[in-house]
Amino acid sequence: AEVTGLTVSTQIVLGSFDHPGAARALHLQTTSQLMFSCGTSWVGCVILADRETGLQRRMLIDPYESNNGGDWLGMFSLTSIGQFFDAWVLDFMKYTGSSEGNPFKEFDALAMMCSSEDSIPVINPLVNSLTPELFETLCASWEIRAIARGVLEGVVFQMKKLVIDKGIDIDALAEI
Repeated sequence: AEVTGLTVSTQIVLGSFDHPGAARALHLQTTSQLMFSCGTSWVGCVILADRETGLQRRMLIDPYESNNGGDWLGMFSLTSIGQFFDAWVLDFMKYTGSSEGNPFKEFDALAMMCSSEDSIPVINPLVNSLTPELFETLCASWEIRAIARGVLEGVVFQMKKLVIDKGIDIDALAEI
C-alpha cells in the first residue's frame, strides 16, 4: 500500500490481458456461457473444466480460476476479421456511390432493410475482397440491401463455424 498509494483492500491482478480480464469482469463461470470480444479480431472465450480440453481444441489457454481450484478459460479468434469487414464496408459504400456521413451507419441501415423473404448471398469477407468486378457481379443478382446483409451474416457464419470447430455445443449455450 505504501509503494502504490492504494488501500490495503485494493485487489491487484497480475498477468491478465484484455479477454480474460473481460471474462472476469463479466463473471463467466459456466460452460454454458460464451463471451465474444469483437474488434480488429473477434475473440471467443469459454470456460473449460481443465487445461487439456483447451489444448486438444487448439485454444489459447488462460489459468483463469484454476489457481483456486476452479476452471480454465479457452480462447479462439478470427484474426483481423474487423479489418476485412471494415474494408468491405468502405469499398461497398464507395461502389454504391454513397458519399454521405458515416459509411458504417449507412451500411447497417441497408442491411436492416432486408426482410425474411429477401434472397441473401453467401459472402465470406475473409476470403473475397470486394473488387469493382465482384461488386457488379453481386449487384446483377441481388439487391444492394441483400448484399450488405450477406456481408454481415458472412462474418457471423465464420464465427459460428469456428465455435463449432472448437468443439463448443451451440445448443448447450445459455448465454452469449
